[in-house]
Parts: sequence; structure tokens; C-alpha cells
Amino acid sequence: MQLPKFLIDFFIYLNDLENESLKRIFEGDFFDIGGVTILCQKFVENNEVLIRKVLPFFKNFLENEDNQRLLLFVKKESINNELSVLYQKLEKQPGKYYEYQIEHKEKELSMLSIKSLRKDAFSIFDEVLSEIESIKDNPDTLTAENYFYFSALDILYEKFKCDKAVERKYTKTNKHDNKLYKYYASLDINIISEDRQFHKYDLLSIDDYEQLVIGFPSRIFDKENNVQFLLDIPERLLSVFRALMDSSEIKQISFLVESEVFFETSEQIFILLGNERPEEPVNLESFRNDMRDNSVTRHVIKKPEEKGVFPLYISAGFFIENNDRSWYFIDKSNIYLEEIIDDYEVLDDCVVTQLIHVEYYTSDSGIFISHIDHEYIFYSYDEFDKRQKDFSQKGSARKRIKTFKID
Repeated sequence: MQLPKFLIDFFIYLNDLENESLKRIFEGDFFDIGGVTILCQKFVENNEVLIRKVLPFFKNFLENEDNQRLLLFVKKESINNELSVLYQKLEKQPGKYYEYQIEHKEKELSMLSIKSLRKDAFSIFDEVLSEIESIKDNPDTLTAENYFYFSALDILYEKFKCDKAVERKYTKTNKHDNKLYKYYASLDINIISEDRQFHKYDLLSIDDYEQLVIGFPSRIFDKENNVQFLLDIPERLLSVFRALMDSSEIKQISFLVESEVFFETSEQIFILLGNERPEEPVNLESFRNDMRDNSVTRHVIKKPEEKGVFPLYISAGFFIENNDRSWYFIDKSNIYLEEIIDDYEVLDDCVVTQLIHVEYYTSDSGIFISHIDHEYIFYSYDEFDKRQKDFSQKGSARKRIKTFKID
């Protein structure tokens, strides 16, 4: 999404404010909790920067028809994303509740226009905002028309945040520019020399299952330094890790943490989103029960005389279900599982897949796992096209990013 520098700078400023607010909330200060977006909050406050500088600029910006099309494109994308989530929920839990929401969103999508966005904004202003004292006290600036522009600006801001989150997720920073490194450096701790996994993979090691805080959001709690770091790993998987750590099945574990916001507190505060029943943690029986006859659609055996990236494999091939592919490779000590989903993530210069690597060994007592790690793999578009048919095609568009490692 191409935006003028003025709006980008303003969005960065807003995002910094939101991060500071999030930090205060999870450190026990709930003053900022509310049901409105930060732009709506600033509008109600009659924020001078917003009213005197941003509003005139954005009004002029939105007069351009190309920018109007951009706004509608972003809103359409947002509605489609919401619909995708609702259809998934409906599939898991059929009923009128999700059917009604889907019907409402599809109607919104079919009628989407600048006119409909203006109508929705005016409706919210009249029914919700018009009775607020600050709105009544500033009738010249806090108008329904101006609120429409702020609601339109909010659509672009949400898209900006999503794009930035994806960019952070898939971009490796220089270790000395890493915010985690800088935080520990402020405590006179050189994490590069102290933590071998950070030195090699930018991962933060933990040695105590109590350091794993599971919920929404999940975190690593550094008890010694009284700070919490966010994790972008499903709760189900973290629950398995904690159980294995509790039973001493895992010797060493390390994670890639979200380094944008740290919580300097021992408080473990969670956000409750609805009342849906959480899924049970995955286990071996779940995997066995989910296996389907003939689910492997093609086996590939690498012959000794063939030259290629990989050595001789005992077994290789892929599963296909609902257009999602999972490549697997198995030899006498390694298992590789690479998921290539139908709606795979496409970045400006590459395609992203996910790889699980398992190292195992056998003894008279059975089969034992000695190592597991998860990585994001980045393919150029050409590499990805070849990857669909050739399991030996590697992804080299960007350096791999490891998200967790277990030994």
C-alpha cells in the first residue's frame, strides 16, 4: 500500500501511542482500556494535530479518485478477511449466530462504496458520538462529516499496522539493532554472549517451565529481570511444550519473541475474547485418529545415482487436502515436514512456507526425538513454482527465520 510520507509518519506516531498504551495495560494500568479506536479517541478529544493538520491533508488526499479506489480496495480486503474467519467458525460450529454475521458482511461487501462508508460513519456519529460532551462542546470541528474522514483514515491505518506486523515477522534485523539485544544491553547484559541460541538464531532461551506464560497473549517471563516478551505461537502448541518441560522431557527450548513491546512487570494479565471452547492440545493419538486412507497422493524416492540437493531418502512425497500441500522427507535420522497452504502468504518479493525439522534416533527401547525446530522458508516466485513439483527445490529469496528450537 503506497501512502504519502505525511500519513506514514502520522501512522507511526499513532502506532507508538498504541504500543505505549498496551504496555501500560499489561503492567496493570487500565486507564486506557476502552471500546474505541485510537483515531476515534483522538477525534473525541478534539486533538489539535488531528484536526488542524491531518484532517485538511486527508480531505485533499481523498479527493483523488485513485485514493478513493485504494480506500475501497483496503476495506474490501478487510471484509473478505473477516468473512474468511467467519466461514471457518461456522464450519466448526454451525448455527444462526455465524450465519447472521456472514449475511451482514456479505451485504456490506456488495454495497461497498464511498457513499456507503459515509452513510455508516454518519450513522455512528448520530447514534453514538453526538451525545458525548466534548462533541457537543466543539460543534464546528467535531462534525459527522469530519468523523467520516477519520473513519476512512482508520481503515488505512489498520491496513498499515497489518502490513508493518507482517514486515516485522518476516524480516531479520542486525543483532545489534534488535530491540531484545538493546533491552538487555540497557541492563548491562550482553545477550549475544550469554545466550547461544540468540547468538545463532535470534532466539531467547528459557530453562524453567514457569517462564512460559500461556494465554492471550502468550509470553516468556524473565523472572530475574521482571520483564515479559510476547510470543506468536499457538496456545495448543505451547501447552504441549510446557507439559514436556514439566516432565523433564525437554532439556533446552528457545523462542523467537516479539520485540516491539516489552512488559516490565510480574503481573500476568490476559485478554478474554469471547467464550469459545479452546481446542485440546495436540498429541500422538490426535495425529493417529486424523490419518486418512490413501492420503499420500504421491511418493517420491530419491535414487542413489541421481544428483541433487538432498541425499538418499528412505521416503519422500506430499499430502494434498483442500489444495493445501504438505511435503515430507524422511531419512534414517531426520524428518522434514513443509506446509504449502492454498492461501499461502505472498510478500513483495517472495512466498512464505513453514518447515518443521525433527531429528530422531532408534535404540532397543524404541524411537526417540532429539531435536525439533520450526522455520519460515522464503521462495522467489520462480523457485516456488518449481517447488510445487520438485521436492528438492530450495527457497533462497531470504534467509530462513527460526521461531522455536527444542533439544
